[in-house]
This record gives sequence, structure tokens and C-alpha cells, in this order.
Amino acid sequence: MHTKIRGSKNLMEVLWYHERKVKKGVAECIYAGNMIKDAEDLSLNDKKYHIERLLSLNDRVEKKTLHVVLSFHEDDHPDKEKLKQLIQEYMEGMGWDKQPYVAYLHQDTSHLHVHIVTSRIFWDGRRIDPSRRVTLKSFELSRQLEDRHGLFLAGRRMPDLEWAQQHPLQPVQLGVTPLRPAMNAVLDHVIPNYNYTSLDELNAALGLYNVKAILVHDERRPRHHQGVVYAPLDKNGTKEHAYLTARVLRQKATLKVLEARFEANKPLRETIRARVTTSIDWAMAGKAPSVESFKTFLEKQRIHVVLSGPQIYYVDRQSLAVFSGSELGERYGATSIMQRCGPENTRQQRLSEELNEKPRLRHRLPGVL
Repeated sequence: MHTKIRGSKNLMEVLWYHERKVKKGVAECIYAGNMIKDAEDLSLNDKKYHIERLLSLNDRVEKKTLHVVLSFHEDDHPDKEKLKQLIQEYMEGMGWDKQPYVAYLHQDTSHLHVHIVTSRIFWDGRRIDPSRRVTLKSFELSRQLEDRHGLFLAGRRMPDLEWAQQHPLQPVQLGVTPLRPAMNAVLDHVIPNYNYTSLDELNAALGLYNVKAILVHDERRPRHHQGVVYAPLDKNGTKEHAYLTARVLRQKATLKVLEARFEANKPLRETIRARVTTSIDWAMAGKAPSVESFKTFLEKQRIHVVLSGPQIYYVDRQSLAVFSGSELGERYGATSIMQRCGPENTRQQRLSEELNEKPRLRHRLPGVL
């Protein structure tokens, strides 16, 4: 649970912001503390009246309205009663439980978040100062509430085995699977375990799970700084509009990290190469196959074929390695494979055309076979 604390000058501006969202149906006032009515019975003027009474007690404070945001992890789904309990315990832990306040639940993002609106002025005229000390206290209190209520442990890395059990490996589907957990599961499986020596080879493996690593340039930084972002792919292999930067994902697979893996993987590939080339040779043995039957044969050997423009990649899911056709040798490249698969396609097409022509010939020349 992350918290953000800030001051605002205009109380009505803050309240109207939340009330507009309530009217749109994407927010709800779920709790009112130290007010004469329950949250659902309070009018906008009621909320203003209770909080505004304290604002006049200290004219030296410029931003008199306190605005607190409690953001929950996307894996957390507390119900309203649990949220009310968390709000009360948070306000009590911060020493603000005697203040009049209202709490709004917002549901217009992928994760739940609650906004608490109150006064920065206590009843005795003292002020709540959103200083570093208050921020640290809020951080420590959030960790306590996470432990107490079984929430996602923000800022602490869950053991890999436990995390993997909660987030099984599956293809990423934007809008269907939670983006960050699903992408984390894919990268946790591919980045440290597969043998690849280029970004294209890595993408051949990531593509099996609808993910692509994209090289980006930041022209605002000196020397056009390069980095990597990870984007989900749709069913046609086209990049979706969303993406995540390397630094927000568990593997932290930045360009610098990937380049180090490219070099470390190079000397470890020779023993794996023979299995892939032997499987390709067996697929090509005897009668020339079609492209689809070539792919199907290798799939049975747990080798996935990826055709990407003029290049072909072989993703060996048994030995967890990726090879480009050009790296394996000319006879395993895309041009050679397509030529070797071509004759059967041509022969099948010619036989089909001959069969289609025979009825027309018999119609034109009755009695002639």
C-alpha cells in the first residue's frame, strides 16, 4: 500500500474533484470520520461545513486542506468494510483520527485507491506539516497495515518460488491478464533461463508469450541514450499501445543487463546447436515437406520456428536456446529453407490445376479422354 500526502489551497476544489467522479459512477464516498452523519447521508455542504470549521483556526497556513491517497497493489481486492477499517487504522496511526474527514474510493484505474480529505489544522490551531518525518511515519505505518491485513508487501520482494506459484506462466493478453504480473512471469522464465545472443533472438522466445522487447532512444539525453521497454503483442503479433520499462519489472532487464547476457551466452551454445541442426535435417529428409509440415515436425521436437521477414529463428524449448538460421549455417537460413520446401508446394499446386482443368477438357471434346 503506497501513500501520498499533500496540501491543497482550496477545499471546495478538492471536494468537487471527487464529487464529479461520484456522479460519473467511478468513485464513491465510503466513510466519514467525526461527522454528525454517515457518509451516504452527507451532502457536499455538510462535508464542507465540518472540515471548514477548522481552517480558520490558523491563518498562517497557506494550504489548509490535507489530501491523502492510499493506493493498493493490483493483486489486493479489499471489500468496503476492510477499506473502512484500513482508513480508520491509518488515521489513528498517524494521529489524525480526531479530525473530521471523508474518504472516497476511486475505481477508475487498474488498482484500487482511496482519497482522504481533511483539514491540516488541528482543533488547537496546530498544523499538520507534510514533512519528511510525516512521510516516513506514513511509510512505516503502511508496512504495518500490510502485515496486519495480509496485503501485498510493497517495497519487499516476495520469494521467487512463492511469487511463481501465485503468478503462473501464460501468454500476455492486454485487458485479459494483469499486465505487469503476466509480463513478469514471462520475463522471469525467459531472461535468466534461455540462451540468446541478440535482441532478435530474445524476441523470438518472448514472442511465444506475446511479449516483445523494444529498443528505444531518448533524444533529450546526451548521445541519444538507449534503453529497452517491454510491450504486449496482440494475436497477430502487432505491438499493443501499452508498455512497461525494464526498471519496473522484476528482472530489471535493461539494455546493459541484456548485452551482458548476450556475451555470457555465446560460449555456451555449441553443445545445443547440434540438437537443433539434427532435428532440421530430419525434417528435411526424404520428400521435401511443405512449410507447415516442416514447422509441425519441429514442434514435435519442441523446436518452435519463427519466420520474421528475411530471417528465421529456431526456439528450442527443451534446451532453452534460440538460434537464427544464419548462425546455424546457410542451409538452415530462411532462403534455403523456403527453397527446399518450395518444390512440394509447386508440385501440389500443379496437380491441383491439372485436376481442375480435366472436366473442362472433357466438356469441350466429348468422347476424348
